[in-house]
Amino acid sequence: MPFGLTGAPTCFNEMTAHGLGDLKDKLFQLFINDGSMPGEDFNQHIADLCTLLDQVRDRKLSLSANKTELFMTEAVCVGATVGPDGIKPDLTKLTAIMDWQQPILKGPQFNGTPFIVTTDGSGQAFGGSLAQKFTTK
Repeated sequence: MPFGLTGAPTCFNEMTAHGLGDLKDKLFQLFINDGSMPGEDFNQHIADLCTLLDQVRDRKLSLSANKTELFMTEAVCVGATVGPDGIKPDLTKLTAIMDWQQPILKGPQFNGTPFIVTTDGSGQAFGGSLAQKFTTK
């Protein structure tokens, strides 16, 4: 795993999807480097969990015990809280946005402030951004 590289989460996702591909979207969902395994019937969920853990072991993958939470009734996944009442926004994310002190977007200043050009690319796409640093008063 090439950690420290921009594409490391994508590489991790592809490796995990390949290793557990026949179970993906049947027993669990995978999003970048997070997985979830919903279930409504406890006994069936235990059987599905055993199937998943057997395949993780057989494919020589590993799970982080510190990042694993089991038998939750509510979970935060991809910026939303998912639970028995449905999908709701994660309030910690909304609070962070509402409490943001600095402007998110500001027009370019042509007063001698240098521009910062950031680019990235791969065999499939490329992109870039133009930014400036501003001081707040």
